[in-house]
Amino acid sequence: MTAPKTPVQKHTERVQREAKQREQQTQRRANPPQSPEQMREAFKDLDSIDILDRRLTNPEAETVLPIRLTDEPTYAQDPEGRKRRWYLRWFNTSIPNRFHSATAAQGYVPVLWTELQDKEIVSNAFAGSDQVRRGDRGLEVLCKMPLVYYLAIKKKQRDRHNRSLQPKAMREAVAREAMKAGLDPDQNDEVGQIVGDIKTGRERLVSALDE
Repeated sequence: MTAPKTPVQKHTERVQREAKQREQQTQRRANPPQSPEQMREAFKDLDSIDILDRRLTNPEAETVLPIRLTDEPTYAQDPEGRKRRWYLRWFNTSIPNRFHSATAAQGYVPVLWTELQDKEIVSNAFAGSDQVRRGDRGLEVLCKMPLVYYLAIKKKQRDRHNRSLQPKAMREAVAREAMKAGLDPDQNDEVGQIVGDIKTGRERLVSALDE
């Protein structure tokens, strides 16, 4: 059975309760509840108002924003990037032929500083070039490709890869490799055969007989 509280305990609890109530009242007076519309109207001239609205909408949003070009919607207008025009990628020019392959063979184009919505978004920026570069010597260069082309090319690559996993294509691939090794696929038992239905997944490719 709980012992009754002493007068001193009761007095202490009352003082603590009153102090907490005063603190809550002070906080309410200092931070009166307002709607997002009221807050934006009150501080509409603040340079960072769009950033504050973005954080208010999604407090867990990324603190490092993606790079956007001047002909694209801002992050505040299109936070999910559904209306983006460009696919951006960094290339390390210190790797032999990497930059040449990206531009001459893959169709990437270097991005210029004047094309960025916000130059400050590039960390460790290298200012000694018209191209967007980063690093002490500017070895990493930002390149762009139209997003619709990038997605279409990737789709064709995936389709071709998926077709190569079909049983007939796999049998033909096995036969080609055998012939390169000097074996006749029809006469040599050493040449493995694909038997049964082929099941494909993200991490494995097995025959139905293996299950």
